[in-house]
Amino acid sequence: MSRIVNIGAIGVGAFMARQHLPNIRRNPHIRIHTLCDVNEELLEKRRREYQPLRVTARAEEVFEDPEIDAVLVGTRGAAHAVFIELAARYGKHIYVEKPMTHTYDETRQVLAVLKGVDINVGVGFNRRFAPAMAEARRLFQGYKAGQPANLIYRIVDDHRVRPPYVFDLNDGGGHLLAEGCHIFDLLAWFLGEEPVEIFAAGPLETDNAVIIKYAGGSMAAMLCGGKGALFYPKELLEAFCNHRTLAVDNFFELRLDGPGGNCIRTFPPAGENKIRPDEDSMTGFYRKEFAARPPEDIAEVHMGGRSFPTPSLDKGHAHDMAEFAAAVVEGRRFGINAVDGARATVCALKAYDSIRQNRPVAVDPAEYGA
Repeated sequence: MSRIVNIGAIGVGAFMARQHLPNIRRNPHIRIHTLCDVNEELLEKRRREYQPLRVTARAEEVFEDPEIDAVLVGTRGAAHAVFIELAARYGKHIYVEKPMTHTYDETRQVLAVLKGVDINVGVGFNRRFAPAMAEARRLFQGYKAGQPANLIYRIVDDHRVRPPYVFDLNDGGGHLLAEGCHIFDLLAWFLGEEPVEIFAAGPLETDNAVIIKYAGGSMAAMLCGGKGALFYPKELLEAFCNHRTLAVDNFFELRLDGPGGNCIRTFPPAGENKIRPDEDSMTGFYRKEFAARPPEDIAEVHMGGRSFPTPSLDKGHAHDMAEFAAAVVEGRRFGINAVDGARATVCALKAYDSIRQNRPVAVDPAEYGA
């Protein structure tokens, strides 16, 4: 890239400070131009940490500033549709954290507003950019050859470390929308197929099993919950297709077996507590890394603000933001768009409909603009 992308960031809470803002600061092609938050004390803290050119408590000032190329939104999902409308009005590229929208009405409204508007609308589906997952998809698509596949995705950890608002359907949207949307997006991207039917079970708020049928004949099963252990690998993808089995274990270990042989590859990230080359497996890494974990209940340690060892896995956050900035500079389409955001939201809402009605429900790609 030949020039710097000026970013305005709205909503500078814990996640932004843990992921996006440090990634931007480390990227020589992106500059934090303006920080915005209604919490003045937090805004001042972030100003000292990241030294932006300016700060403001008014989101509209970020969109009005002609020096800002793109806006990064880290607020709760219920506000995202409003910010996307502002981006369309002012012609700003925008990247919103997931989910893009919370309701069917918001989804239709966003898609309608964006018609004829030449901006990138990125959504925080960083898992697509995780090196292990990107390589797995490349291998998978190389032998899928139009054949239907069966996928299993587990995303389970300990919910006690999450803020309660996530499980409020009127605030965080519930677990399937707030976090499951990651997987609804990932599965469709991985398969290269559109979902056509969803059947889900479990409470509306969390701990759900979901079966998804796709237009190409593939089928996926997802377990999305929080009854597990925090110190056990959280995510596992298993893909079965064309007499081959492929697995991605928590973005670290990729395994493939079938005609043509087998392989095991690891993707250790940089940073403290990184997975070392001598770790023989994802589970082995967890066993060794947390052997000296604190004796207190881990939820109490976390919620009390005390530190405990965490694995530094590459889930694609830095690659995602770098690719978004490159798309802005080069005047091209970013790999994730509003249709992707709408698809993930619609899938989560269809899962809720299925739970309420206790039956499979159809998914029409026209509902999310595909």
